[in-house]
Amino acid sequence: MTIRSALMAAVAAIACTSAFAGGPLYIFDAATKTPYAWPAGNTPFYTDLGTLGQLSNAEANAMVAFSVGQWNAIPTCTFNGVMAGGFDSIGLPDIDGVNILEVFGVFNGGGVDVVYDTDGAITTLIFGNPFGVLGVTLIDYVDQDSPEIQETTVILNGLFVPEPPTPPAEAAAMFAGISTHEFGHAINLAHSQTNGSMIYFYEFWLGPSGCPVPYDGYPSADDVETMYPITSIPYTGIPEGTVDILDDMAAASDIYPAPGWPAAYPAISGTVYVPRRANSPQRTQVIGANVVARNQANPWRDAISAISGDHTQGALGQDGTYAFHGLTPGASYVLYDDTLLVGAYATTPPSVLPGPEEYWNSLESGDGVTDDRCASTPIAASTGSPTIADLTFNKVLGAPEFIPINLIDSTITELSGDGQVAAGVWGDGVIRWTPAGGPETIGGDWRSPQVGLSRDGKTITASVVDAYGVQTAGIWQAKTGWASLGVLPGGAPCDNGLSSGWGVSDHKTVAGMSNLGCENYTATQWTSNGGVTNLGFLGDPGTFGSSRANRISADGSTVVGLDQDPGGFWRGAQWRDGQESLFHQPPVLCCDFDPVFCTVDTVGSATAVNPNGSVIVGEYFASQEVFVDPDTGEEFHSCRNGSWRWTPDEDVIDLGEFIPDYTPLAQDVSDDGSVIVGVALPFDFFLPRRAILWTALTGYIDFQEFLAVQGTIAPEWSLLLAGTIAGNAQSVAGFGASPYGGAGFVVQMPKIVICHAPPGTPSDKKTTNVSFPDSLAHHIAHGDTIGLCGNGQ
Repeated sequence: MTIRSALMAAVAAIACTSAFAGGPLYIFDAATKTPYAWPAGNTPFYTDLGTLGQLSNAEANAMVAFSVGQWNAIPTCTFNGVMAGGFDSIGLPDIDGVNILEVFGVFNGGGVDVVYDTDGAITTLIFGNPFGVLGVTLIDYVDQDSPEIQETTVILNGLFVPEPPTPPAEAAAMFAGISTHEFGHAINLAHSQTNGSMIYFYEFWLGPSGCPVPYDGYPSADDVETMYPITSIPYTGIPEGTVDILDDMAAASDIYPAPGWPAAYPAISGTVYVPRRANSPQRTQVIGANVVARNQANPWRDAISAISGDHTQGALGQDGTYAFHGLTPGASYVLYDDTLLVGAYATTPPSVLPGPEEYWNSLESGDGVTDDRCASTPIAASTGSPTIADLTFNKVLGAPEFIPINLIDSTITELSGDGQVAAGVWGDGVIRWTPAGGPETIGGDWRSPQVGLSRDGKTITASVVDAYGVQTAGIWQAKTGWASLGVLPGGAPCDNGLSSGWGVSDHKTVAGMSNLGCENYTATQWTSNGGVTNLGFLGDPGTFGSSRANRISADGSTVVGLDQDPGGFWRGAQWRDGQESLFHQPPVLCCDFDPVFCTVDTVGSATAVNPNGSVIVGEYFASQEVFVDPDTGEEFHSCRNGSWRWTPDEDVIDLGEFIPDYTPLAQDVSDDGSVIVGVALPFDFFLPRRAILWTALTGYIDFQEFLAVQGTIAPEWSLLLAGTIAGNAQSVAGFGASPYGGAGFVVQMPKIVICHAPPGTPSDKKTTNVSFPDSLAHHIAHGDTIGLCGNGQ
C-alpha cells in the first residue's frame, strides 16, 4: 500500500515546509488512536552512492549515521535505525534526476532509502524550482492490515549544503538539521511548534499574546525543536540536528514506547473546548488548537506541545483531546493555548482560534468577563494518573463573533441587508457565504474586480469568461447559475477584459463598467429588458475621460461611482434616471503652492449608496491646511485627505480624521447612514493598512481594536479592510492577513460589549452587552465606554 500524499519538505531561510505537524504524521486507526510505526527491531537505512553538495559519499554517510543516532539515543524510545549499507547492496544505482523513479513508487525490500540529490537536479524535477526545499520525505509503503511502515524514501538536497570555505565537517553538522528532521518524518513524526516560532518570528509574547509570562528568559537558537517546520542551516541547523528537547523526545516515545512509557512518568492530559454560547456550560471540542506546557524552572528545553486531536486528525469529528507525557517529577508546568503559525499540519488548525490565547487556570469557566485569560495556575508534575487540565476558550456574552473565510486569497466584497449572505472572490472563482453553509464556490471569474450582492441576498454580479477567454459582466441566481450580460455597443476589450459587474439591485439591475479599448472605460447599467446601456462620462475621451459604476441602490434608482477629470483623477459621481452629476465639496480649496493649479472643488470616488439613494459615501474629501513660514511670511497650502458622506439635507460633509499619517477611505454605509466602514491607508508604504469603522459619536476607530476591547480577538490576524457592512449594521466583512495568507472574514455583531455604569453612579461599573448600533448613542452619551470593564478579554 502506497501513501503517495506523504510529500514532505524541510525548507530553509524562513520558508515553511510542506510537511505536517503535531504528534504522529499518519494514523492507522483513529478509533484507537494508533499511529503508523516501524515494526519492532532494527530499521535499515540505505544510502545513495554519490556525493551531497561538497560532502563526499563517506562524509554524507557519516552525517546520516549521526542523525539516525539522535533518534536511537532517546532513552524512553525503542526506535532503532541501523546503517545497513549503500544502494548497491539492494540493487540500486547512484540515483539522479534520470533514474529517480527506481526509488519512488518501487518497493525495494523495505527500510529507509536516503537519496543524495547532489546538485538539486532531483528536487528541481519534483518541484520545478528547488529554492528553499532542503529535503523531501515520502512514506512510500505501509502494511494494509497493520500499522507497520514498510518503506520510506528521503531526498536530501545537496544544493543547500554550505559551500567552501565552510569546512566539510562544519557543513555536515549544519545540514544535519535537515537530515535529522527528515528522518523524524521518516519514522512518522510530524511538525511541532514549541520554541521555533519565537526564534523565527521574534514573537514578543512568550505565552498567550498580550499576557505577562510566569517564567524567565527568552529561548535561543539552541532551543529550536528538531521537528519545527522551519530550518535556517547556518542559524539553527546544528541545534535542530540534535534531539534534546522534551517535545521531540516525547513525540518519538509516544509512537515507539520503551518499557514504562508513559505510565512511569508524570503526565498532563485534557480536552480543549469552546462554549457553545458565551458563558454557557454547554461546550464543544476544538480540534487543531496548539497547547504548550513549560516547566517554569526550565521553560525552553523542558517544554512540550501538542495539537488537540492530533491522534485522530479529524477522522472522528471534533476531537479536542491532547496529552503530554514524560514530564519532570516535581516540576511546575504552565499550560496555554497558542496559535499555529507557518507550516503544514496533519491535524488541520483553524485559521483563527475560537477565542483569545490564554493560560490554563483552575477557574477555566470560558466566561471572558470573570476568567482572566492572563492568569495561570501551575501544575505540579507527579507520577500516577495524569493530571487533567481542560482548557476552555473564553467567550464574552454579546461580543461580536469573528468568522474567518478559510480560503487563501479570498475576500468578501458585499453583504446582504441582514448580513446573512455574503459574496466575494478567491482563487477558484466567486464565493457565496452563509452562516450555516460557510463559503461556497459558485463559479464565475476569479479575477473579478468586484463581486456585488443584492440587498435581499438573492442575486450576485461579477465577471464571467467566455470560450475565448474574454471577461464580461455576469449575473448569478441560484436557480439559473451564471449568465453573461452581453456586450455594450461600441465596447472593446483591453487585455481580454471587456466588462465587469460591480453592483446589483433587488430588481436585478446591474451596474458596472465596460472598456472602450485600452484608452477609456465607461459606467454601464444592465436590465433584462434593455440590455447594457452606456451611462457615459463628463470628461473628454482624449484627456482621460472615463467613468465607472461602483454600486447601485437596492431600489435601482441611484448608481454611484467615479468620473475622471482632465488630469486623470477620480471624482465622485452619481447617476439618477441616467443623468450624471458630480459631488462638489464647498468651499473651493487651494491644495498646492501655485494658486493657478491648486483648486479642489470635487471629492473622490463614490463607493457606496444606501437602499433608496438618500445616503452616499466616498473617498478623498480634501481639508485645507495652511503653513506660514515664520521667517519669510511665505504661505504654503496643502490638504489632508479623508472621506465624505452625502445626504440631500447636509450635502457633502467631511467624516474627519483617523490617526496621524493614515488616510481613511469610506467603503460602505449602513441603511440609515449611521455606520460606515472602510480602510485607512498609511502614508508610510511599509506600515499596514487598517480596517476602520465610523459612527458620528466615535468618529473613525480601528475595527480590530474595536473588536479586541470586547474580547473578540483573532490571534495573528491583521484586519486590513472592512469593505462592506450589512444594511442593519450588524455584520461587517472584508479582508485580512491570517497566519496562512490573505483571507476574507465576516464579523457578526447584533450586540456589542460595553462597560456600563448607571447614571449618577460612575464607580458602579459592570460589563454588559447592548444592541448595535441602536443603543450605542444612549450609552456613550452618559459616559459608558466600548469594551470590557476588566482585563478578562
